[in-house]
Amino acid sequence: MKLKLHNKYEIKIKGKTYTAYNTLLKTVYNKIANLQQFTSHIALGTGSTALSFTDTQLGAYAKTYAATTEEINTDVSSNNDLYIKKLVALDDSNQDSFSFSELGLTDSSSYNPTVFNHVLLKDEDDNVLTITRDAGEPIEIRVTIYLELTAGAKALFTAGSNKLIKRILGEDFVVADNKLYAIRGNSLSTSAYVPRTLTDTTSAVQFSSSITYGNSQDANVTFIAELGAGETEEILGLYDGDVCIRCGTYDVQTANSETLSDNPTDAILEIDENVKSIESVTDSNNTTVTGYDVVKYSKNFGDKLTGMFDQTFTSSTTRVIAKDGKTIAFITNSYTYVYTYNNYTFTKINSSLIPHSNIISMQICGNIIVCILSQSPYIQIFEITDGNAVKYDAQLNYYDMTSYGYSWLSADSIVTENNKILVGLILNTQEKTPLLLTLVKNQSGDWVDTQVTHPTLDYADKVISLYKNNYNPSTIYFLTSKYNNSTTYLCQEYNETTNSFTMNSTVTYAILNSTQGITTGGRIIMSEKSASPYLRLYYAPSYDYAGDSFLGQGSYYLSYNGEYLAFKDSNNAYHVYNTHQKGEKEEFISDIPSYVTQSTITDLAFVGDILLVFTSSQAEPLYGIALKNSYTRLDKMADNTETYDVAYKTYNLPGGDDEGVKLTLTLGLGESE
Repeated sequence: MKLKLHNKYEIKIKGKTYTAYNTLLKTVYNKIANLQQFTSHIALGTGSTALSFTDTQLGAYAKTYAATTEEINTDVSSNNDLYIKKLVALDDSNQDSFSFSELGLTDSSSYNPTVFNHVLLKDEDDNVLTITRDAGEPIEIRVTIYLELTAGAKALFTAGSNKLIKRILGEDFVVADNKLYAIRGNSLSTSAYVPRTLTDTTSAVQFSSSITYGNSQDANVTFIAELGAGETEEILGLYDGDVCIRCGTYDVQTANSETLSDNPTDAILEIDENVKSIESVTDSNNTTVTGYDVVKYSKNFGDKLTGMFDQTFTSSTTRVIAKDGKTIAFITNSYTYVYTYNNYTFTKINSSLIPHSNIISMQICGNIIVCILSQSPYIQIFEITDGNAVKYDAQLNYYDMTSYGYSWLSADSIVTENNKILVGLILNTQEKTPLLLTLVKNQSGDWVDTQVTHPTLDYADKVISLYKNNYNPSTIYFLTSKYNNSTTYLCQEYNETTNSFTMNSTVTYAILNSTQGITTGGRIIMSEKSASPYLRLYYAPSYDYAGDSFLGQGSYYLSYNGEYLAFKDSNNAYHVYNTHQKGEKEEFISDIPSYVTQSTITDLAFVGDILLVFTSSQAEPLYGIALKNSYTRLDKMADNTETYDVAYKTYNLPGGDDEGVKLTLTLGLGESE
């Protein structure tokens, strides 16, 4: 990858600012190749001639001053140039007096040290310029080194505070082992940063380095590591214990062509691991099939993920996970923290306007957050836009026209495919009357209720929702154990198209009876029981349940999309199952990773492609387990009795069949393009 280095000096004295662009010297590339700092000091001289590329010292040495790091940016995801600013600032307490006409960065305070770049100061007429500093006179000498990434380099460096980029920029910091290592990794995303803690680095191999020089003031610094045989999804570059470089290997070799002939189950056709592309799908009449969804999902675990949030959260912290799994909110310390998820990382948004108290319920669907409050304004809606939660107070015109008050026992809300917000409410009265509000965004951008819909039920125990998925649209359900003052188990499902409720009493008793809690995810309604059968999973749209005693007595954690079910059994051992097929459960191929101390787990939660682990450890109350989306299936297959032929390609991973794997990483460094 090509790294363009360019840098400048700024000198402020006597109310003037002098700017000069300096030249990199050959000495700097040895520092980079050996991962050594070179910006701890700035040397001053009185030389009058520009140095050549191979020079190592100032023309006429005068003084050296220690430089502080004023600012540094090593985050490739910041969409800005990477840089470091080093500063020498002398104030009126310093009594040194000196003159200088040349400067250079160095790593030493010794007399006439080796310098790694050079600038000769000149005036507008190209004459050598000498600056004189008198005793007690304020002066600032600032050098900025820019590192510009080109040629796809962002796909290799990891985002965040990157120690390897710090070294390339010459930053001075203490490292336990000043060597670059390579190790095989679990490929979780082809080009994005994945924060991780590698608990076992015994198989890491040290890189060797070398330098070749070009015709100008450029050089290639090459790092080579030989990992030997073994299938390799990606290679990680480790520096000072951190993953600083990621090199995916999926497209290194030509993909394999594969075929599959099979019947779908529950409209789902399982394909294969490491699928690169689906080439064609045909039925028994050799007719091309369309309309299916290609879904990537997990059957195994990846790495441990740490440092995901900038705050400390525990299992006792109130949390809300978005119905699509792309956002999580924590309510603690009189604040609601909100983070959006993408590619195994969380990005904090500005959520200062979101309430942290008097909340009856909070639901998140896509970029919309709905807060149902016990006090005015009762309903607030927030839209996540450009990293900010923008507030809207709902206008309840139709609701105000009814005879009902604003005291609500419970609530649930959902965003529909038509971008309407449905709010299901149960009144906090003896009757526990259910009703549903439909909110629509008007031309002014405000959310207003367009109707209040009343189910046939005159009493409701629960209000729940299912978010849009491949089997059913977004909808609200009311469940009751009493109708017309009689014990009667009923369920009513809202139909947005007809603006009416459909009665469905088939499963209500089974859901409500002895329930300790109801959780929804994807198309699943999960009811946990205090007695056998302990758990029932109901799959929309038919709401067939997946057998009594699905797993047995224990604790259950359903993912937001219904894809996964984590389970703690009676022996306090944890398991994770695939539950995307109705009535089918399949435990993950890989066990809970060894880096998990299961006895300390206090709670689990699925967000995005991460299983969050809350623990009793004060040192590490929260970390994540990456779910590797290495498997592919086809959803929404029309006919379970049809045999479909699928042609597809799989990645041919290097390192198989006793094939050796070597990574050659070349950093093209210099000032030219």
